[in-house]
Amino acid sequence: MFHKHYVYIFVRQDISHEQQLVQSSHVALLLGSRLGRKIQNKYNIDELYFTIIGVPHLKDFVQVQQDLGELPYELFYEPDIGNQLTAIATYPIYYKDPIRKKKLVKYKLLKF
Repeated sequence: MFHKHYVYIFVRQDISHEQQLVQSSHVALLLGSRLGRKIQNKYNIDELYFTIIGVPHLKDFVQVQQDLGELPYELFYEPDIGNQLTAIATYPIYYKDPIRKKKLVKYKLLKF
């Protein structure tokens, strides 16, 4: 039986809106490629939700990584801007996970 899971994507907001979308897509593709076939066997796509969160600056990713703690995640570094970190995607997190409820719900959704 499958249950609801969330993928949190954190993207820098000190880049253009278009680049925020591109960087979010890059990290989602990276995550999907790393999940591979596991996603079919472990997660129901209909119960997989994506939350895109804006992070003001590169330096703010330090707090994001601290809040993620032991949760697995992928980092995307953009080669066109000197391999700077631009986005983070968590592996699917069970909706009742206490870390999600305590630390991740405080983040604001991406808004333009």
